[in-house]
Amino acid sequence: MCGRRSAPGGIIHTYQRYDPRHFPSPTRPPPDLLSGAFDHMLAYGSTRELTEEELARAVKLDPSQIAGLGPSLGALMERLRERKRKILQTYETGTVQEEAARQFHDLAARVRPPPTIQKRFDRAVAGEQLRDLERLWYEAGDERGKLARQLVQLIDRLGDKYQVDELAAKYPFTGRTRLSIPEALQI
Repeated sequence: MCGRRSAPGGIIHTYQRYDPRHFPSPTRPPPDLLSGAFDHMLAYGSTRELTEEELARAVKLDPSQIAGLGPSLGALMERLRERKRKILQTYETGTVQEEAARQFHDLAARVRPPPTIQKRFDRAVAGEQLRDLERLWYEAGDERGKLARQLVQLIDRLGDKYQVDELAAKYPFTGRTRLSIPEALQI
């Protein structure tokens, strides 16, 4: 039962578009959906939905009531464009791209795979392919072994490099302030 697996197994995720910080925690309690229904039942005696006419009679809004409620959408968009322009004029991405590539290749140079997979490891590092490194991780066998841990770290560094490269390709940075990798990922 402890033999090598013939098919990939285990969990390892590092993809360009996946960011766990933007997904809610599975341990967070679900939203309260019943309070609104109970309030409605106390007020109206049933859960019947209002028709469009009943809703229009119940809610009277004059556009002048909400005119000065906040900045217009145009003003908000202009504020965001100005913030983006300042960021692009402040920072440069050339050095952070070089740093991300250097960290990836330095870590790859410290990994010592067994001779049976050395050529495939070298190809995966030269090609900078997450998929190939993940396949090598599956072949490493022991998920807690030294090689498996090094491959996970290497995959993480390659994911950082992908994100920094994507940032530099997507936006025309013209500034002179250098970024660190965490700062670049945050921007």
